[in-house]
Amino acid sequence: MQSKLMQHIQKRHTTKYFCEECGEGFIQLLDMMRHKRDTHRPRCFTCDMEFTNQDVLKNHLTTHRTTLDERKKYACEVEGCNKRYTKVCCFGLRR
Repeated sequence: MQSKLMQHIQKRHTTKYFCEECGEGFIQLLDMMRHKRDTHRPRCFTCDMEFTNQDVLKNHLTTHRTTLDERKKYACEVEGCNKRYTKVCCFGLRR
């Protein structure tokens, strides 16, 4: 049977979690997750841009997989205008 001191040392002071990317060790899982989020942000393998999280990277990857014309989903609503855009912006519009 382990002593209370040994249990304490094992739980509170023993490195158990290691970053797969750099090998840095952490006592708590939350600290390792925070390290990975802040230190090893996802990067695009095509253009090497860095992103805040995996979802933003996945969204960015569509720029490499589709043509600009395919991404232009938003059409101008003014009659007779055939301009199309990749994003919708709602500020500064006057009618």
